Amino acid sequence: MVENFAPGDDVEITYLSERSGGSVSRTGTVLQTPDEDDKRGFFARTEDDQLTGVMGGRVYSLTVGTEDGERTVQRQSYLGELQSVSPA
Repeated sequence: MVENFAPGDDVEITYLSERSGGSVSRTGTVLQTPDEDDKRGFFARTEDDQLTGVMGGRVYSLTVGTEDGERTVQRQSYLGELQSVSPA
């Protein structure tokens, strides 16, 4: 499902929300795909300091920041099960 996208593509990630039980979507720009440089995850920037990641059919929200000049994940939250990834 995520194999059809490349960094720079605008996507809509739809998932079944763990919190509400309903279908929710987020839009963003692809930063990383699973086959890129032997990486496993699919990540899209949804806000300046927010990424949405897909790994193993699960969707996560990651808050990123900078620590000692290095970009780091400051918080990770499980959002729900992936339903689809489509062009935005």
